[in-house]
Amino acid sequence: MPCSLILFLGPEVQVDSDAESRDVARESCNLTPRKKLLMRKNQQLRCRVTRLKKKWKKTTVQSQSAAVRKAALIQTLSNYLSGPALKFVATQIRLSGKKMRGRRWTDSEKTFAMSLYHQSPKCYRLLRKVFAFPTVQTLRNSLKKLRISAGFQQVFFDGLKAKVATMSEKDKICAVVFDEMSIKEHLSYDVSKDSIDGFEDFGNMIGRTKYVANHACVFMVRGLINRYKQPVGYFLSSGPISDKDLKLLVLDCIDRLFDIGLNVKLVICDQGSNNRSMVRKLGVSNDKPYFMVNDRKVHVMFDPPHLIKNVRNNLKKHDYILDGHLIKWDYIADFYAIDSVLPIRMAPKLTEKHINLPPFSAMRVKLATQTFSHSVAAGMATLCSLGHMSVDALYTAKFIEKMDCMFNVFNSGSRTGSNQYCTGITDSFHIPFLKECYIWCSKIKYLGKPSVLPCIEGWKLSIMSLISLWEDLKTRNIDYLLTNRLNQDCVENFFSVIRGKGGHRDNPDGTQFRAAYQAAAVDSLFVSSKGSNCLEDVDTFLLKLSNLTSLATEPRDVEPLPSNEVLDLMPMAVSQDLSDIEENIVVYLAGYLVHKVIKKFTCCDCVNILKSSLENRIDDESEKYIFLKEKQY
Repeated sequence: MPCSLILFLGPEVQVDSDAESRDVARESCNLTPRKKLLMRKNQQLRCRVTRLKKKWKKTTVQSQSAAVRKAALIQTLSNYLSGPALKFVATQIRLSGKKMRGRRWTDSEKTFAMSLYHQSPKCYRLLRKVFAFPTVQTLRNSLKKLRISAGFQQVFFDGLKAKVATMSEKDKICAVVFDEMSIKEHLSYDVSKDSIDGFEDFGNMIGRTKYVANHACVFMVRGLINRYKQPVGYFLSSGPISDKDLKLLVLDCIDRLFDIGLNVKLVICDQGSNNRSMVRKLGVSNDKPYFMVNDRKVHVMFDPPHLIKNVRNNLKKHDYILDGHLIKWDYIADFYAIDSVLPIRMAPKLTEKHINLPPFSAMRVKLATQTFSHSVAAGMATLCSLGHMSVDALYTAKFIEKMDCMFNVFNSGSRTGSNQYCTGITDSFHIPFLKECYIWCSKIKYLGKPSVLPCIEGWKLSIMSLISLWEDLKTRNIDYLLTNRLNQDCVENFFSVIRGKGGHRDNPDGTQFRAAYQAAAVDSLFVSSKGSNCLEDVDTFLLKLSNLTSLATEPRDVEPLPSNEVLDLMPMAVSQDLSDIEENIVVYLAGYLVHKVIKKFTCCDCVNILKSSLENRIDDESEKYIFLKEKQY
């Protein structure tokens, strides 16, 4: 065999005969120095390959064993953790032992890290010293791929199109929600695009102008049957967007959603002057609460939380008149003055802030709904029946009760429940009630200027739109409609996330808004701030009662309530003795506790004793609050 072949053949080549090996050895003695050097290098490389093969086999066995152990550990932890917590721990286990440059991240892991960085960059850098998280530059590079700018983002419509392809026809039914927030006037230079940010920008459809932007408007699509939401575009404007431009944007958004397969049935906005003008330009009225797009009906509704706030704010300024009776804010203030000094209150959520409305409190939805509540209405009616308030306050109590019931119909969150007003829309009860509310709203007059309030007209349009929407949905085999999705809460909470960037930033500029929008639009883990003006999804309230044993309950000899109709009560002299009010409250709370306790008893004798003690009561004077609390009028 030639010497050159011996030098360069692989390790698997072997010499079959000893004679040939001896011949090769003799010939090697006659090799040149260069060939001897190459031979030594060849032998060294063969030894190195052999060592690396052994090391690779050992490392493979160890890595496979470690992977098995990690998988077993994650499986065990799944019995104790779930959701984001399990994903986070699994990520830390998976990346344990790996060098920083050898870590690889999934999209879900990046978005989770992005949500933490959005809340506090300083905290995120601290967490990176303890846990395995992507670098800040990795997060920024991920966002740069989106290339989001003002206008409708086609990347979101493309993503929605893929999702819509797997949806059922019911899930495709959705609403377009839009709202505006104030931003800071500021110009900045964008190096990546070689442009100046901060001017008015309406995207490719309308373009940019020379005016500096101080408002940002966000459009969002929200499912009416299935719970999903997605921002699809934002626009920067100097002041609120004009009604003409707003109409073009709304129609363009609806056309794009129709093209990808979504079925837009509703447009929701607040009662800004530009929005009201835009609605009129679309040809929407109380008699025709919809407009046509591609031969499809699209209904229009004003945000119910904004409507009830405006009704409360206008009532505080001037009185209403309804069926010849005054509806006055003073009566609500008088009720609070009496109720606030009681040991146990009839309306415990009503506070000084509800009555006087300090700065920025007028924008709080919770304060309006707690003022226009069934507890306040029942409490006022009880005080009137006991003679502690003028009987004229009964009309205000009835107005409050009606507003509470109407708002509950627009805020239902479950199909069934003890309060029929808070259940999903059906034909049996809600539609006749809504028609009754429309007639009732038509009778409300305002003693200030203008005499016809936009908020009352907004209620009338929203009522007719809800009735028409339900008639349309019934034809698509929809059994019921939960109305707590017919509002702007999704956009308001989105704004809360943007303002919460880096802790708290109420007034971002255009560049900061775009960066926060970019991050928040792709991550479902972002949550609104604790002091947000809207509900995240469903909030539960817990009422705690205490100090029941300190109240005296002496019965009084007073004529019983003559009729089930509150307005039939005769005026009574105002008494300075509040013991009858306390007695009514104690009886109500005692009955509530008995109702709850009976469910826990297994002893029939105890249950019968409690029931018999309630059935034998004949003192109607101390049970007026119970009657009015249970009554929906």
